[in-house]
Amino acid sequence: MRSSLITIIAVILSFAALAQQPFEQYGYKVKVLTLSQGKYEEFFDQDTIVQIGSVMFNTVTNAITGFAVQDTVYSESNFEAQIISKFLSPDPLTEEYYSFSPYNFVLNNPIIYIDPDGRKVKPASKAAFNVLLNTLDPVSRKSVTLGEDGFVHINGSGEGANFTALKNLVDDDGTTEFILSENYEFVDSKGEIQTGTIGSIDNSSEVDVLFEAYGGTKSKEQLKAEGFSGANEDNGIFGITLLPGGGKDENGDGRGSANGNIIVVINPGLTDRNKAGTAAHEGFGHALFFILGKNPNHGESRETANQELEDQITKAVKEAFSNFDKSNN
Repeated sequence: MRSSLITIIAVILSFAALAQQPFEQYGYKVKVLTLSQGKYEEFFDQDTIVQIGSVMFNTVTNAITGFAVQDTVYSESNFEAQIISKFLSPDPLTEEYYSFSPYNFVLNNPIIYIDPDGRKVKPASKAAFNVLLNTLDPVSRKSVTLGEDGFVHINGSGEGANFTALKNLVDDDGTTEFILSENYEFVDSKGEIQTGTIGSIDNSSEVDVLFEAYGGTKSKEQLKAEGFSGANEDNGIFGITLLPGGGKDENGDGRGSANGNIIVVINPGLTDRNKAGTAAHEGFGHALFFILGKNPNHGESRETANQELEDQITKAVKEAFSNFDKSNN
């Protein structure tokens, strides 16, 4: 019996050596290709317990210790990256993404989104990041970077209320997304996902609008002489903030975040200056008040206005315009 076992082991080891370099016996050495291209260990000849095919072999005692069943997760002590190629558990924030499978990855959109820790999803948008930078003064923006993980990092100190507001958003346990888009998804009061749009921006001046209205019977020079402005101005909906649970907020507009994050949508048709102002309005107004536990909604009228929020938005937008002018003039 012992002689038979030794023979079996010898045969297995000879096949293992052959499998690692099958042409070496002919004097021709080739690179052994592996699934990970050499990134992970896929041959375990230096371990005490080695896996040879489906056999688990102890190199110290020269004994077969067991057999690895195909398509099972095996490890001596813990789950190792070179062995596992599957999800072991659902997303820990699956309740906030109920419209998607709890076993999916980055909302089934790996081209746009990243998810480094399984908890936060944020679009890696350089354009949106530049909009945020434009809300800060030239010195403070040097402390703010966009990491390779797609998230904003603050690596120093800064000045101004907008810098403090941004730091609050960065330090918060939740995720705030800044997106440049006319379209967005939201959850309505019934918990159903809908598609919304803020529409395009009309950059026409007063002179342009009236020139069209008069059918060209008045020249643009005449309209300017009459006191109408020839400066191009943004007209339309500048942005919107979608908050978690916002669809069921009786004081809101019946639109909530579709993925559990705070989503700040900024109209891409705006001038860069107005994009900065809108980021300050939505991000450092509505989003900031939400994470601070304050009322993030406008009032229904002047009489019922949320004055604290209105004051915060006015200051944030004014500071953003000032900072933009400093950095771009």
